[in-house]
Amino acid sequence: MEKRIYNFSAGPAILPEEVLLEAQKDLFALPGVGMSILEISHRFKNVRCYSCRSKGRIKKTLDIPDDYQILFLQGGASLQFSMVPLNLMPPKNKADYISTGSWSKKAIKEAKRVGTVNVAATTEEGEGEKKFFKRIPKQSELKLDPDAAYVTISTSNNTIFSELNGTKNLKVEMFRSFVMLRLIFFTKKSILKNTVWFMPVHRRIWVLLVSLW
Repeated sequence: MEKRIYNFSAGPAILPEEVLLEAQKDLFALPGVGMSILEISHRFKNVRCYSCRSKGRIKKTLDIPDDYQILFLQGGASLQFSMVPLNLMPPKNKADYISTGSWSKKAIKEAKRVGTVNVAATTEEGEGEKKFFKRIPKQSELKLDPDAAYVTISTSNNTIFSELNGTKNLKVEMFRSFVMLRLIFFTKKSILKNTVWFMPVHRRIWVLLVSLW
């Protein structure tokens, strides 16, 4: 066997060897099925069971209440930057974005392809190629558009985490590197009401949590 390298990157990173070996074995033939998961339909009963079990484990790990729906979505961050405005910005095609770092700037660029983007706040400093971010905007710095369909903030990979509250707009929060490493306090209804959460579980698979308000 080739010598394994320990990868501690912010994206896909090292997994326990026993997990990888079990996945390797089950990839060839799922227990009780006799076929690889790559060879059967997503409508297959066993595949639907794996999906339900995965949702149950995410719900248990993050202590997600029953008034949230969990959806699995394909695509990386850039696709979600497009998916959010395409699905949530109509009919007025207006949205607020809080600029907190390079990922926020990419999200803003994609949203502008769909409609009007109001940068509600930014803490970018410096000039030219030396621009940088070192904090999340304060609540008092936000200049929200009352006609905006939603307000979004990209967190965690932009160094500083902050829950967004104090707004009646639909809230969209995008989590990254620390997902599953800390609880999101879903019991804080004042913060989480009307909130959509995007969280990566793999480089090409995202979990969408939708509050059933």
